[in-house]
Amino acid sequence: MDKKTPPVCYFYGDEDLLIEEAITAIKRKYLSPGFESMNLQVYEGNSFNPVDAVGVANTMPAFSEMRIVIIAGAESMKAAEQKAMLAYVKEPSPSTALIFFARTYKVNKTAALFKYINSKRWAKLFRELSEDEAARWAENYAGESGKRLSGTAAKRLIGITGTRLRDLRGELDKLVSYVGAADIIEERDVEQSALQIKDDNSFDLADAMAARKLGAALALLKVLSGEEPLMVIGALGWHFRQLLRVKSLSREGLDPYKLSGRLRVSGANLRRYLAGCRNYSEAELLMVIKRLGAADTAIKTGQLPGDMALLRLVMDTCRA
Repeated sequence: MDKKTPPVCYFYGDEDLLIEEAITAIKRKYLSPGFESMNLQVYEGNSFNPVDAVGVANTMPAFSEMRIVIIAGAESMKAAEQKAMLAYVKEPSPSTALIFFARTYKVNKTAALFKYINSKRWAKLFRELSEDEAARWAENYAGESGKRLSGTAAKRLIGITGTRLRDLRGELDKLVSYVGAADIIEERDVEQSALQIKDDNSFDLADAMAARKLGAALALLKVLSGEEPLMVIGALGWHFRQLLRVKSLSREGLDPYKLSGRLRVSGANLRRYLAGCRNYSEAELLMVIKRLGAADTAIKTGQLPGDMALLRLVMDTCRA
C-alpha cells in the first residue's frame, strides 16, 4: 500500500459524488480488470457481521494488488460492531483497503473507532460546496468536455440545480450535448435547453411515480410527450435524488426550517419531498436512480426510442 492510500479510510460528508469518486479511484488503482468481483466486498453498516467482514479483510487478494472491503452507511454501525472493527483497524492487513463511508457529516466523532482512524489521519470530510466552489467545479467539469462555461451560466445553472455535484454533473452533461459544436455555454443556453428541472409537469410526474400511482403517472407522461425524453429523465433524476437526500437528512432530526435551508427548496416543495420519500426506502430510491441512469443510457446508445424508455421507466418504478 503506498503512502497516498492508507490501509483504512473513513470518508464522510454531504457531497456523495466526491466520496464516490474517491472510492472509484481506489478501485481502479488496485483491482485488476476481470477480477473485481473476487476482490471487492461491500457491507451495509446497519446489518453486517463484523466477524465476516474482518475475515474477508484478512484474506489475500486473488490476481489483484489489493482486496477492497467497503462498509457503507458507517454511521449506522452499532457499538459492538464498531468495537470488533476497531480491533482490526489497529492491525489492518497490508493487502486490503478497508473503506468506511457515511453520506453525512454527522458521524459520532467521540466513538473509539472514528477517533482512532482520525488520529491516524485516515478520515476525510467531503462537505457540500459553497455556490462559488460549485461554480468553479462546474466550469472545470465543462472544460473537461472542451467547453467553457461562462460565469453567469454557472450561476444560473446552480440557481436551478443547487450546489450538489451529482445534480450539476447530470445537467452539465445534457448542456454539453445541447450546445453541440459551440465552444461556450452561455446563460441563455441554460435557459433555452429545457433544463428547468422544477417544471410543474415533471414535478407532478415524479410525485405520481413516488406515490406509485401508475394511472396518474401515465397521464402526465402523455402531457410531456412533446418534451425531449432526456430532459424529462434529467428532471426525474433531480427529483428522486432530492428524495434520497431528504430521506438521508431526515435521519439527522433536522426541523423543517433547517431541512428546507439545507436543500435550498421552498416549504411547499419540501412537504412534497417528505410525502414522496415516505413511500421508499433508501435502497429503493437508489434502485429508481439506477433505472433512470439505465434509461438515459438506453436512449443515448439507441437501444430504445426515447418514448419507450420513458414508458418502461415509469411502469417499472410504479410497479416495483
